[in-house]
Amino acid sequence: MNAITHTSSVPDAILSDPNIESVAKLGLVIRAGVAKTDWTRAVANLLIEVKRNGARAESMVAWLGDFLAYGGGRYRGRIKEYALAAGLHPTTLRNAKLVCTRISLARRRENLPWSHHVTIGTAFECPNLIDQWLGRAEREQLSREDLRRLIRAAKGVRHDARKVTALPEGVRTIRELRQVAKLLIRARASWAAWSPEVCANALKDLNPVREFMAAISTRAQEAGSRVLPS
Repeated sequence: MNAITHTSSVPDAILSDPNIESVAKLGLVIRAGVAKTDWTRAVANLLIEVKRNGARAESMVAWLGDFLAYGGGRYRGRIKEYALAAGLHPTTLRNAKLVCTRISLARRRENLPWSHHVTIGTAFECPNLIDQWLGRAEREQLSREDLRRLIRAAKGVRHDARKVTALPEGVRTIRELRQVAKLLIRARASWAAWSPEVCANALKDLNPVREFMAAISTRAQEAGSRVLPS
């Protein structure tokens, strides 16, 4: 659990609320079984504090996220109205609720700003992936821009891998053979100078390739023979 923070940066309305079990820089813990009226009152008080301190008060946005995510979202607030009251964009609150739902307070990193948690928590749902990226961001002291760039690159690679996996087997085979062909072109000077012995061994190893070329050549000729003369 993050250390409980009792500083002047935490509003008295939060510290004195009996329904709040603990308060930290990146979130808070609400006691179980809070009544809807108490929850609504606490949210209203916090909205006033966010408005007063401005959108730069990231801790308060994280606290709002924990309130909105409380009890699996059992008390569904009117996010658009809340955002207007706090001087925030509705997406900011939606993201805060999502991130607090996916990343418990115990798993948040005080060495990372709230914005890093938002970047990671909105990009991934898997707890293990979230923890890995939080650890990497903390370990490598990544800026938010670098973090976003790395996540885009990582998700792009997985997306491409899924697309390749979904391709028909024949298409995947042709793509792989194209890569081999490019390799042979680049290494032409090398294999053109092979000794007869090396060439003989290569033919043995590459016999499946020779069979493949012969088979598709025959099929291609069959396709050509079906074309009627004009």
